[in-house]
Amino acid sequence: WLKRCNRCAALSARQLVRPAVGCAGAMAPATPPESDDGISPYSLDEGVDILPDSRWMPKFRKLLGCGGGVQPSRSLRARWSAPPGDPLRALSVHYICNELPLQVERVGLSMESTVHQVEERLVRGTDLDAPCPRDGRPGCAFVDRVSGRGAVGRATHMLSYTWGYRLQQIAGSLQGFCSANNLNPKRTFVWICAFCINQHRVREARSLGNNVSFGQFAREFGDRVKSIGHVLALMAPWHAPENL
Repeated sequence: WLKRCNRCAALSARQLVRPAVGCAGAMAPATPPESDDGISPYSLDEGVDILPDSRWMPKFRKLLGCGGGVQPSRSLRARWSAPPGDPLRALSVHYICNELPLQVERVGLSMESTVHQVEERLVRGTDLDAPCPRDGRPGCAFVDRVSGRGAVGRATHMLSYTWGYRLQQIAGSLQGFCSANNLNPKRTFVWICAFCINQHRVREARSLGNNVSFGQFAREFGDRVKSIGHVLALMAPWHAPENL
């Protein structure tokens, strides 16, 4: 299930990526505009990257037999501004690794907590009166409460993962991905559904029995996948990923 390309060995996008995108729901755009053109050493056909658990990053790079320092093509680059309410507004890797841990600690959790736990205590459990820029009602997406240069921007990548992953797995792997590809963490914005979708509205809809249809789900995530153009599939643990 590995196939050889002219730059490195990469997992087949047909076998791996499409199931991941269909199940989870997070992806992200490209790279800083000042970077040179090139191809990510983790890049798959159809613009999808494999993001191993940070503990496996050295072995993964050795397996691929290629180094960092190359960037996605200029055609994937996007404008970096995304005001509150923008469907492509995303958190930077810098924020996820440095600021998010502080927010998590304030609600009595840690980076060892799962996304499920953080969604309940932090995403939906704080700033309940913050107005949503999309509908004006109380309760907004977590990403719409974050501000500051280098903290939020237009998504450059979308993350495919599960809510059972620990935040440390996500943060450590994203940090390793940026280091391996010479990406600026303050200019790399990752769209993660738990933080970028208004979970208050999701919970309200469920309580009313209004489950999202597969067609609506496909449209919501399909449009984002096309707009962002770059997916990161988090593999943890590497030998038996939870999201496959």
